[in-house]
Amino acid sequence: MDKVNLVEVLKNLAKGERRSEMAKLREVFSHIEDTLQAGASRADVIDALHEQGFQMKSRSFHTALYRLRSEKNRLPHREVRTLKIAGVEVVSPTRFVHNPTTDNDLLK
Repeated sequence: MDKVNLVEVLKNLAKGERRSEMAKLREVFSHIEDTLQAGASRADVIDALHEQGFQMKSRSFHTALYRLRSEKNRLPHREVRTLKIAGVEVVSPTRFVHNPTTDNDLLK
């Protein structure tokens, strides 16, 4: 197995036309959001996507948009640190830091 050849094949698959509609939409999601924020309707965005070869129906587009927005708003994954203790590498998640609000009126 040629590792370099395998990497090239995988890169071509990642850019290929056989990817899912969701993967293609994820690629242009920020531009779609900018267009919607500028005042374009979802119907106009879907029409523009269809002109470029997307085959997603209106309801599927709305669901995909919801999912992509949810992905964007999720908290980032916790980082993992590797510590060396007595010559042994130990994987340790980073510590969670709670940042309470400054509004303490609820405690009265």
